[in-house]
Amino acid sequence: AFLLSVFLPGFFGKFARKYNVLQSGAFAKANEKILEMLQGFMVIHTFCIEKKCAKECEKAVKSMEQAKNDLKTVIAVIQSCLMLMTTVLTLVIFIWGGRAVVSNMITVGELIALIQLLFNIASPLMGVMNILSNQKAAAPIKERLQGYLAQTEKASGDREFGLCRQISVKNVSFSYPDQQQEILRDLNYTFQKGKKYAIVGENGSGKSTFLKVLAGTNQAGEYAGRIVYDDAQRDEISDKDFWMKVSYLPQSVFMFHKGVMENIKVQDADRVEMDEIRQLCDRIGAGRLLKERDEKNAATSAKDLSGGEKQKISFIRGIVKADTELLLADEPDAALDPESGSKMHHLLLQLHKTCIVVTHRINKNLQDYDQILVMKQGQIAESGTYQQLMERRGCFYAMNQEK
Repeated sequence: AFLLSVFLPGFFGKFARKYNVLQSGAFAKANEKILEMLQGFMVIHTFCIEKKCAKECEKAVKSMEQAKNDLKTVIAVIQSCLMLMTTVLTLVIFIWGGRAVVSNMITVGELIALIQLLFNIASPLMGVMNILSNQKAAAPIKERLQGYLAQTEKASGDREFGLCRQISVKNVSFSYPDQQQEILRDLNYTFQKGKKYAIVGENGSGKSTFLKVLAGTNQAGEYAGRIVYDDAQRDEISDKDFWMKVSYLPQSVFMFHKGVMENIKVQDADRVEMDEIRQLCDRIGAGRLLKERDEKNAATSAKDLSGGEKQKISFIRGIVKADTELLLADEPDAALDPESGSKMHHLLLQLHKTCIVVTHRINKNLQDYDQILVMKQGQIAESGTYQQLMERRGCFYAMNQEK
């Protein structure tokens, strides 16, 4: 009996270690995928790849649960074998003892043996029940993600998005729920289709908040006033249809735990030609990233790129997005050197899309924009072309002189 109690755990131990390693790896992948989905939700949502990422997340969670269950099964088998061995030995002892005692009546000892036998049978059954209950361990995570997606979709309108004429901003004000001061105050402006707009201003002037409100990504509060795309208000437009045709580049650049090319072609890999991506990357000085990083090498995750390199990849990802009619970019050149920033602006100005760009850099890159909006204390202080604003010698002129 002693030899069996030592041999069986050692025999099954190697299987337990194997499944323990598999479970650890599955946990790491599932946690990474869930964290990636939560941190990169803005990119996921604006590129309309929620279902794709949800399937990847669900697959990772299922793999994690399968690994957990496999390990629990191995442990349960080991425990069951040990308990079975104990039960068999107990029965042998009682049979031998019964023959030795020679009696036709049930003794107290036999009754105790039967009770012990019941406990030995009940324990494995409890183990099986624990395994079944643990299969639902990841259910709250899945339900939470699906609930957030459903809530976002529920708040959406049902009209199709199409920018044929203009975007009208009418008496728009915005403040966060926990702040009394308005971030945006009574904004009125009209963006014409196909033109390029730059929004500039000092830190805290509200330019980034203005872009978020235009896109409808600022979920921390509701704005007052109206934002009308042709003849449809933003909250009347289907959120999915809106993001199928609008590219939004936030200040915080997010990269998936994938290769560079996979981070660019997140939406529909088959709709974008490799040659087109390479040419665009070459134009902003990012071509070497595709040449130096072999997509088959696991060490080439875009997470390892520098801040400026990530911003270049994010920009390319935004402009190659299929069916895009409107590009909203918040500080797309913030982490770039002056030369790379100039190349990016030059490429952006050649796009056949309506572009609204927030930037803190006041330089010659703004000369070719159709209109420049200067924000100050949550309002549009002045607007016009680069030349017009310089001739007025107002806020923009003062900012330009300081630079």
